[in-house]
Amino acid sequence: TQLQDVSMGGLPLGCTPGSSLSSHLLSIPEIAIKSDGSFSATTTDEGVLFGVPAKFTYTFSGHFHGYTSAGVARVAGGVREDVTYDNGTKYSCTSSNLSWSAHS
Repeated sequence: TQLQDVSMGGLPLGCTPGSSLSSHLLSIPEIAIKSDGSFSATTTDEGVLFGVPAKFTYTFSGHFHGYTSAGVARVAGGVREDVTYDNGTKYSCTSSNLSWSAHS
């Protein structure tokens, strides 16, 4: 009925007006699974990046796609991180939409 302790880190983010960074750890305690097997969560966090306040937004989604012939559950989806901060220059960073997949 739910995913628990979803975590992922190290996503590459490109920033405007220039530069790049790696994400810090995305952590979502639980995400409800809908009756059609899909799930989605967006969470935001306030923090400090390079010594200035920053806003982190994470979107994690996916869908259970049934089982393989060996009975292994298949699941896949997308993840995205967006970060904004201002250290005298306003930066907007994003991983864009990245695909992921897993099986159990």
